[in-house]
Amino acid sequence: MDRSWLKADRRTREFENGVDDLLMFAFENGYNEDKISCPCLKCAHSKSWKARIVKNHLFQNGIDETYTRWIWHGEPNIVESPVLDESDNSVSSNYQFCTRMGEADDDDVLSSDSSDFINHVKGEHEPLYPGCENYTKMKALVKLFNLKVKHGMSDSCFSDVLLLIGSLLPEGNNVPSSFNEAKKTLCALGMGYDKIHACPNNCLLYRGPQDEDETTCRICKASGWKLNKKGEEQERVPAKVLWYFPLIPRIRNLFNTPAIAKDMTWHETERQQDGEMRHPADSQTWKDVDQK
Repeated sequence: MDRSWLKADRRTREFENGVDDLLMFAFENGYNEDKISCPCLKCAHSKSWKARIVKNHLFQNGIDETYTRWIWHGEPNIVESPVLDESDNSVSSNYQFCTRMGEADDDDVLSSDSSDFINHVKGEHEPLYPGCENYTKMKALVKLFNLKVKHGMSDSCFSDVLLLIGSLLPEGNNVPSSFNEAKKTLCALGMGYDKIHACPNNCLLYRGPQDEDETTCRICKASGWKLNKKGEEQERVPAKVLWYFPLIPRIRNLFNTPAIAKDMTWHETERQQDGEMRHPADSQTWKDVDQK
């Protein structure tokens, strides 16, 4: 099945037909219409919704373009070993870039995930515009996002600022054209986040299957929705939200760099173990954590 639509503009018929194909694929594999894993950039397969909500999310938030194997919708997860061919310039350049990031050993092998990550990092470290020596696309985005947070800039305002900056810079610049496009760049590097609704009194997080349809805390009975000045519930507006930054994608990105991966495993592979207390890893607490 053709999945080139993953990179298509969300306003096109191609993208719409692709979303329909994805949902139909899930139905054909026995998935419940009311419990479809959402592959949008915001949910990132962490939540399941009704099919129509999933469809709305995909048009509103966009889809993860790397989700080419639909393992969350019934497709078998078959991982094929990459074949390194010296004549393949793309693989060769990826390996050379990996080596520049850290000194790779001869037996280092790039997984498909690592290759995608390295390709993305390489692209983001290109000059912000042709001839620019002070800023890369990533450096500029980080500074712009800091300003957005510092001054409470709305998403629409941030999109307008990006458009203005892009129009002021020379042609061929790498400035994203919208907030969603800029956010996708950071998410692709494992810098995404999950927003989890929480009880306003911190009793619990609404993140389990049993919590999806609850509107009041089952412990303190407080409403899960925000109250306006009149004390009325603003339906679908959460009273409190926890911003969770997943750890695993960040650790995986660290291990994509051979030199950093070697440092991260030093205490297990190269630390002197002679019964003396030489490193925190020699402590009983550290050992208890390893056992668990």
